[in-house]
Amino acid sequence: MSCAAGPFTFTGSAQTPCSVAVTGAGGLNEAPTPTYADNTNAGTATASYTFAGDANHAGSNGSKTFAIGQAASTVTVTCPATAQTYTGSAIQPCTAKATGAGGLNQTLTVGYTNNVNVGTANASASYTGDGNHEGNSNTATFAIGKAISTVTVSCPTAAQTYTGSAIEPCTATVTGANLNLTVTPTYGNNVNVGTATASYTFVADANHTGSTDSKTFAIASATWRLSGFYQPVTMTTGATPIYNTVKGGSTVPLKFNIYAGGVEQKLTSAVKAFRVMSGACTGQSYEDPVDVVSTGGTSLRYDATGAQFVQNWQTPKPAGQCYLVVMTARDGSTLSAYFKTK
Repeated sequence: MSCAAGPFTFTGSAQTPCSVAVTGAGGLNEAPTPTYADNTNAGTATASYTFAGDANHAGSNGSKTFAIGQAASTVTVTCPATAQTYTGSAIQPCTAKATGAGGLNQTLTVGYTNNVNVGTANASASYTGDGNHEGNSNTATFAIGKAISTVTVSCPTAAQTYTGSAIEPCTATVTGANLNLTVTPTYGNNVNVGTATASYTFVADANHTGSTDSKTFAIASATWRLSGFYQPVTMTTGATPIYNTVKGGSTVPLKFNIYAGGVEQKLTSAVKAFRVMSGACTGQSYEDPVDVVSTGGTSLRYDATGAQFVQNWQTPKPAGQCYLVVMTARDGSTLSAYFKTK
């Protein structure tokens, strides 16, 4: 009995590397097939043969052992070639299997690192081996690319009423994978009547692309209402002018309020002009308008304490003269009162 030197590696099939020679006197020379045991899987295999003898020869037997070693295994990790888009969660797009002799084809669990944020992610798998196969492991990488961001600016469809101040009626959001922000839009042309804009730009971050959006909204003219002049000035309410008699060169406080769309205006920019015109004390033909002269050291102001505009007018010094003072608001509406110096 003799066996080839080997080494022998598991193949999944029975291995028969041994041979038998039965010899004896009188020219006995036979080569029968040995009997094997445990000759498929890795381990120690046995080959044996028993010669039963014949009329001229006594029986005999023999056996040999040989080793079958573990076959190599191959772990293959497969990941997509195209970049995966960031989602905010762990991305697990890879597969793995172990293959080897004897029909080994086992699906493996893939382990991941750096597989959430944008960049290069790692995938790995290991096969621990079995009775017939050695263990093996392998790795692969895949790319995670930025997700798209979306800026949405929303503005009211109804026209906004002019107030004299900046109007900011719009909202803005930034959305995307694992991204949900409420942001403040930037405005343009949002004070005066016309078309205003609201916009927002999201600057790309580590996991998202940048994006931008803009919308428009209308600002419509407000209905302006004027109130005043208040005491000590008496206003003309009928067709006949009412003259306020004042000392020439004295100070007359002209007090009033302006409302735009029901909103009280408190900025002096709500007043377009303050003019005084001279006339013939008949209530007619007041001409040559000039700016009113403020009392020294004062100017048109909004008095927060009295909650009203105040213009301290220094009246002209000549006596016996008549004047018409007119305040023109920015929308063109006016307040006027008559004065006569003494």
